[in-house]
Amino acid sequence: MALICVENTVADYAKFRAHFDKNADMRSAAGISNPRVFRSADDGNNILVIADVADPAKAREALRNPEYRAAMQNAGLVGTPKIYIIE
Repeated sequence: MALICVENTVADYAKFRAHFDKNADMRSAAGISNPRVFRSADDGNNILVIADVADPAKAREALRNPEYRAAMQNAGLVGTPKIYIIE
């Protein structure tokens, strides 16, 4: 199984977390499961999300979807996230 790693800064962690939790169905539809959210010990608004990916091609397709990208922006992401799918 592959993993997805998303590294980014958020404007407000509490706002991000509420949106992240609300969008569980969107992640599930993309084949992304078991997400773990980590926060930097130095700055709680710097986050790293690691999740399992059943089908890397399906996950990549979802990440290009404007609806998925809008959900990420609505969660308060600052700048462009660094996204890695590792196998």
